Amino acid sequence: MLSRLMPPALIAMGWAVLFLPAAALRGLHYEEGRRALAAMNMLAEGNWLLPAVLDVPYLNKPPLLPWLIAGAGWLLGAVGEWAVRLPPLLATLAGGLLVYGLAARLGGRTAGLFGAAAFLLSPMILEKAAVGETDVTVTVTLFAGFLLWWLAAEGGRVPAWAWAGCALCLALAALAKGPIPLAFFAVGVGGMSLLAGRARDLLPLAGALSAALLALGAWALAVYEPGNAAHWQSEMRLNSSAGTLLSYLIARVELVGELLAMWSPWLWLALPLFVPAWRRRLGLDGESRTALALGLYAFGFLPVLLLWPDSLPRYAMPAVPALAVAAGLVAARLWALRPRRVRPALAAVVAVMAVGQVLVATGVVPLRAELYAYARPAGAALGAAMRADPAPAYFSSVIGDHNIMLYTGEPIREVPVGRAGRIAPPAWIVTTPEALPALRRRLPALPRTPAAEAVGRRGQPFWLMRLPADDAAPSVLEP
Repeated sequence: MLSRLMPPALIAMGWAVLFLPAAALRGLHYEEGRRALAAMNMLAEGNWLLPAVLDVPYLNKPPLLPWLIAGAGWLLGAVGEWAVRLPPLLATLAGGLLVYGLAARLGGRTAGLFGAAAFLLSPMILEKAAVGETDVTVTVTLFAGFLLWWLAAEGGRVPAWAWAGCALCLALAALAKGPIPLAFFAVGVGGMSLLAGRARDLLPLAGALSAALLALGAWALAVYEPGNAAHWQSEMRLNSSAGTLLSYLIARVELVGELLAMWSPWLWLALPLFVPAWRRRLGLDGESRTALALGLYAFGFLPVLLLWPDSLPRYAMPAVPALAVAAGLVAARLWALRPRRVRPALAAVVAVMAVGQVLVATGVVPLRAELYAYARPAGAALGAAMRADPAPAYFSSVIGDHNIMLYTGEPIREVPVGRAGRIAPPAWIVTTPEALPALRRRLPALPRTPAAEAVGRRGQPFWLMRLPADDAAPSVLEP
């Protein structure tokens, strides 16, 4: 019993060392503030299907991650940094354990441990594991469905309960990021079913995918208003132009380069499993079906991503668990065949990447305050000025930062610059120098100098302006 628990315990310890310092030392950054504000609105106002962020409906993504953050905030007592990061952190740990489970089942404990290390130390995972965004959650839920299908298919026929479990995993992924990531599961499982002569699985596969899309569609219908469809198309990068042929080709080459970098070094370690001649040299001939299944899941949807004009490297993150399993199988075989030459090299790769992550989390992050620690002091400065002379607060600029707005600790409503003339005095207005000229044309009574200043991401200034009480009559924006 103890020997069975040791590998998961080691994985959990590695996860804690790699990611908990990063979660503890960073202020909210990237899109974390937006997610936190949505979760806070869910808890405060009960807007569970369509939360508001700065009083603006949040339609960019389906609501799974804000649901999870709201749940974590309820358990922890507040929607703070740990509540925002707990869902992706736990998803990362679950991903490492799932990869270990499959790789160990196929190649033994050594393969499982190397596979888990490859997953946790993948550059894509290292970047997103301690950040309150959807990518890791989608990656792990999709792979959980794939693993469930894999284990059920070993028995020869996938039972209905297994397809129901796959549908649940797919629905969670769709409710986190939309329908496109489901293609990894669809191509991997569908392609393997066809090549393995299991065409009977295509109908339940279609049913599982349809159930997931039905869950996503039910949410979309519940919150739909005219204009939402165009907004969702934009969010999914479905309505953009490829530009000129030259710019398109350059972007494709850059994407390939970024993917190779983000999948390194584990892609190169996994590669022998997918090349028949190399597989034979390593004595992995019996893993041809494994290689085919992992390859279809990891790479089957890749041609579409590479051709897609607005594709980004993180869209390929669902491939990481399959690559990690493949890397674990190859690493275990090399570990057994060439111990003197290979073992030090494999151990060095794992150690260097782990030490690098710890150094980045504990050293680089605190030093790069303009990227990772700017929001807390900036929001505190603006919030202190607001509380010294209370009034309704608004944000009005085309350049925004939800992290700063959250850290003010004050309720703030977002108002487009074009509608700022309807703000009722007295009021606080957070804006930026770029928007101030247009803002003054609509609110001539704004003072010449800000009441407080704050520095946002990469030095972006944010100014807090006081609209005096004797300026104008109340308006429809008055609370």
